[in-house]
Amino acid sequence: MQQVLELLNDLKAGQGRLETNQSALNASQTTLATGQAKLEDGQARLEDGQTKLEDRQTRLEDRQARLEANQTSLRVDLMDRMDRLEDMNTKIRDDIAVNFGTADAVRRANDNTREELRALSDVVSVMHRQINRLQTEVEQLKGSA
Repeated sequence: MQQVLELLNDLKAGQGRLETNQSALNASQTTLATGQAKLEDGQARLEDGQTKLEDRQTRLEDRQARLEANQTSLRVDLMDRMDRLEDMNTKIRDDIAVNFGTADAVRRANDNTREELRALSDVVSVMHRQINRLQTEVEQLKGSA
């Protein structure tokens, strides 16, 4: 019987250890449940953050598309303005060329007029000498007659 009592005591001790281990298991299970709940909360926060990041990325892509469109529009506007300015410069150059051409033509006409005036003056001088010579001859003819 002693053996039976010892066995019963061993059983009681084993049952106490089992109950202690069961309590520790229950505490561990509670800790695991708490950890799982924290992980689920963290996962939910991460998913919310990911959703917010995706929204921000979409907004950034929209802004980038608008910026590209505005850049293209600005480029077109600048090219138009540069074309207009280039056309204005070309017109100004043409006007300057025409004015220089006109001024050159006037200068050449003036120079030609001076040359013609000198030539005419030379012809008049020669004619004046001829007239004076002829007048002298006529006076001589009148005086000898």
